[in-house]
Amino acid sequence: MRNLLISAEARAFGRISVLCDAMRRYLRLPRERTHICPLGANPIPILTRDMSCLRLLYVGTFLNRRLSEAIKGFAIYCREEGASTDAHFTLVGDSEDGERHRLQMLVHELGLTDRIALPGYVPRERLTSYYECCNVGVSYVPMTPYYDCQPPTKTYEYFFAGMPVIATATKQNAVIVSDDNGVLIDDTPDAFCSGLRVLAQRLRLYDSGKILSSVSDHSWYNIMTNNALPFIEAVALAHEE
Repeated sequence: MRNLLISAEARAFGRISVLCDAMRRYLRLPRERTHICPLGANPIPILTRDMSCLRLLYVGTFLNRRLSEAIKGFAIYCREEGASTDAHFTLVGDSEDGERHRLQMLVHELGLTDRIALPGYVPRERLTSYYECCNVGVSYVPMTPYYDCQPPTKTYEYFFAGMPVIATATKQNAVIVSDDNGVLIDDTPDAFCSGLRVLAQRLRLYDSGKILSSVSDHSWYNIMTNNALPFIEAVALAHEE
């Protein structure tokens, strides 16, 4: 019902802008009136990064993300690898439904308080230190129809920090995630664990510079200059006529 309402409201306008064609199709918007303006991010320059062992980072909301599955998968990995791994997992963010507290309780139950940190909400201007200390971005969303067609904001943000990712295999993540910049997984604990094994084997092979340059077209500057502003100007000009 919500999608029908969004579609009906959008169709009331002469021109419509969405993030990708998959979203246009999902909302059944008319192709001839719909403009694609993609997501992006700003570069986060990191000069050096320790790639000797897994340091996972999730940044974002905890609402409806099922991050407990990722934490359980991390626990499986740590249990199976034993003393041979010094992996750590930092989840930055919060939600209004008490999910952070539930995740803290889960971490305690799993006996991983020394490996998993949940610092809560961190202002954007203080996030750089987290990107510096970590080396793998976690782009984890449930594999549902509504997430499947949404471009992955967090994936771009991790790439712009030069970080490989472990990402759920939504259609939009599959467009940009490759062996050169990460691994795609299902949204289950076992799949998360398997993805971590792959990342651990490849970790020293990832090139932060190449990861960053692979998404340079998706910087907010380039998107605004080459896409958003020309679209807005064209709409304004058509309105004047």
